[in-house]
Amino acid sequence: MAIAYRGGYNDGGAANTNGSGLNFSLSGSSASANDVAIGVIYCRANTKTVTSVSGVTQLQYTSTANGGMIWVGSRVLDATDISNGYFGSFTLNSVSNGTVGRAVAVFSGVDTTNPVRVSATPASGGASNTPDPPAISGGTAEDTVVAIFGKMDDCAGSGSGGMTAPTNYTIGTNAAWQSTGGTDGSSAIAYRLSGTSTTENPGTWTTTSGGLSTYWYGDTVALKPAPAAAAYVPGVPFIGGGFF
Repeated sequence: MAIAYRGGYNDGGAANTNGSGLNFSLSGSSASANDVAIGVIYCRANTKTVTSVSGVTQLQYTSTANGGMIWVGSRVLDATDISNGYFGSFTLNSVSNGTVGRAVAVFSGVDTTNPVRVSATPASGGASNTPDPPAISGGTAEDTVVAIFGKMDDCAGSGSGGMTAPTNYTIGTNAAWQSTGGTDGSSAIAYRLSGTSTTENPGTWTTTSGGLSTYWYGDTVALKPAPAAAAYVPGVPFIGGGFF
């Protein structure tokens, strides 16, 4: 079964987004039960912590003094998620320069038992407007590869107009938040519906500098397609005995 992109949602927070019961909204994503969502939280403050993420599988969570903080998670959506309009809730502490951008991308046709085949350790860098998500290995050409970044400027505050996805990738959702007391930032999720081999290197994003520091994080995730339905073959016994 081929994977397809459903849609996404992004939200750039206030100058110090914090509190409990914060939700990953599914607004505008056209999500359905059994779809798989990838959620990303990025903060320019490396002391920002993400806790109490209910019902979500944490894939990556790391921080550095220069790179800020990035958290990546996944969830197989159920009917309750769709009814509520969000999946999972989380708690953020209060810190200086604690602006948060969070984004969600939703995909159909993903294996609901083991949706993530590969999740890379995030890469980080500075003094650059080209965030570079890490290469991954161990996937297949049928996997959908998701390339993520978070960055310490607002990409000119122009949304996708200030961001160009890696070659052969499509921007699914992006966030650019600005004029928040010197704590501007940006983040985005792009995808490629099929890779090229067992190894995939997304390549670099290109971003427009917002005039602030240019440290960044990048991450890469490979989603596994759902298994194909068993084909009907006359005369072949089925499980439980007998023949079609």
